[in-house]
Amino acid sequence: MFIDDIQNATLLIVSDNPLRLGPFVEYLRSYGFTISMIDRGEDAVKIARERQPNMVILDVFLPEGSSFETCRQVKAHGATTDIPVIFISTMPETSDKVKGFEAGGVDYITRPFHQEEVLARITAHLKIRALQQRLQEKNAHLQQEIQHRQQIEEALRESEERFQTLTEAAFEGVIVHDKGEILDVNHAIEEMFGFDRSELIGKNALDLMMGEFRQGILSNIRSEYEHVIEGEGRRKDGLRFPVELQAKAMPYQGRSVRVAAIRDITWRKQAERALLESQQYTKNVIESSLDMIITVDPERRIVKFNSAAQYVFGYRPEEVLGQPINILYANPTESALVHHQMIEKGQVIQEVLNKRKNGEEFPCLLAASTLYDAQGQTVGYMGISRDITDYKKAQDAIISAHNELKQKNKQLQELNASKDKFFSIISHDLKSPFSILLGFAELLAANIEQYDKPKIETLACRLLSAANKLYALLENLLTWSKIQRGLMECVPELIRVHDLVRDNIELFAPQAEKKQIALVDDTPHTITIYADVSMIKTVLRNLLSNALKFTSANGTVVVSAQSYNAHYTEIVISDTGVGVPPDVLPHLLRIDSQYTHIGTAGEEGSGLGLILCKELVEQSGGSISVQSELGKGTTFSIKLPKAAKK
Repeated sequence: MFIDDIQNATLLIVSDNPLRLGPFVEYLRSYGFTISMIDRGEDAVKIARERQPNMVILDVFLPEGSSFETCRQVKAHGATTDIPVIFISTMPETSDKVKGFEAGGVDYITRPFHQEEVLARITAHLKIRALQQRLQEKNAHLQQEIQHRQQIEEALRESEERFQTLTEAAFEGVIVHDKGEILDVNHAIEEMFGFDRSELIGKNALDLMMGEFRQGILSNIRSEYEHVIEGEGRRKDGLRFPVELQAKAMPYQGRSVRVAAIRDITWRKQAERALLESQQYTKNVIESSLDMIITVDPERRIVKFNSAAQYVFGYRPEEVLGQPINILYANPTESALVHHQMIEKGQVIQEVLNKRKNGEEFPCLLAASTLYDAQGQTVGYMGISRDITDYKKAQDAIISAHNELKQKNKQLQELNASKDKFFSIISHDLKSPFSILLGFAELLAANIEQYDKPKIETLACRLLSAANKLYALLENLLTWSKIQRGLMECVPELIRVHDLVRDNIELFAPQAEKKQIALVDDTPHTITIYADVSMIKTVLRNLLSNALKFTSANGTVVVSAQSYNAHYTEIVISDTGVGVPPDVLPHLLRIDSQYTHIGTAGEEGSGLGLILCKELVEQSGGSISVQSELGKGTTFSIKLPKAAKK
């Protein structure tokens, strides 16, 4: 089946409910498709092998077993392995889609669907299969032509060997005559002309030759010409046959006579005629081939350039004959590499990049071999090549579709991870601070008459602490939600890093003092970044909060900054805290893995802060990385642009 036959293609549809697909089937039939409907997977395998449909469409849910196993059985059989299989299902689960593609399916369509879209998909896969079949047939045809050419070369070689054997074994006929009167002949003359020796002696030698040949012989005799001449001899029975004659004067029985060496060249004339016919046949094969066939001499100058090559390259024969083969290559270096392989191996089959007369480059599959003469000397090279532009486009389309599917799967996984993270925070991380807040409030409300002022102040402080934690969590959650929905607008501006760090250190100074942690600002006054102020404040606030949370008393938290390169500034927040386990570190900034740990003073966290930091830094055109050693501390590095991109 080729491209122009697609609308006459046969489709095998396997569904547990054929009526449900009735309208869709009629829609396909209206476009010329022949439809076979069955409801059992095992029947589908049997019918596919017997009828060889152009495509199989499988309902994922079949009553007697797995549609994926049905697909695998279809693909496992040599006669049906190339038939494209499309799955149809009401369930859009990624796992089912993956199973479908692993089983050998080429597409996975979920219901409800648009008939036009499914028709387009079916047509696209039928075209791809048709192109693949056409390429396979062309490859088979090319191999047949190569084998045929090899057989022709072998026949010619055998013919040349037979010719050489005959030449060595043949005996020339010899006539000795005096002014035409035959004086003597050898046995080969008797066999050649059918006369006995006694019948020839005294006979005029010219009587053995045809009339038009006699004048040439007489002319040679008069001028004593000794070169070879050709003509026709006549046998005793009147049969005419081609001969080759060479004569010279020499002494014979005391007088000067002429000795003529005569060869029956019937076999040679026949061989010449056969060779001409063979050459014409070979020429016709080469000229009628749909593949480009080009031969070059040992210096790689073009000698033959068939019609297909003229059509594909756009050159007329007179424009390329005698020219170096390099003019047909997009890169002369590749041409030299092909020649080097030909010298080493005698033949080569590989993909090359050729160039048309108009400069357009295009890919070809080249099969080239060395041509030898009877002595084994190289007399040239022959290349048979095929334009595989359409094949490459189809291949690229398949790869592109596959990569797009992989990207969609990755996006789906990230969306699922984001959803899981969101529900985790809603169900657990928000519930805990709310419970503490409500608990303290209920305790204070129920006992306010009995509690003294210090007790009330203690409960109020705890209420405030719980409320602050809840507020910080809600603020991070809302910010993260805005980013996920694309509502977080990044408005970059030029910022002095020292001012930004100073404000955040002042904010966390009471907390650091309470935990007896040295909070150090080591940022130069001249270092700047080009970023969104609000976003980077949130990042620094989360990283400083984490650093203080996981650093024990008498520890140190240092914020420093430096020029990373010509385009980026690096801000570093390092602490001497508890560190992060090595197995957790690679996943610390990923949305699909959650790591939470109690602070050195019992502080709790949601695990959302670091993910929020990563997204905010990336929104500002930067990157964030982390290094940590368990028990020794953690260092976060933020790289942000120095100025707006030009």
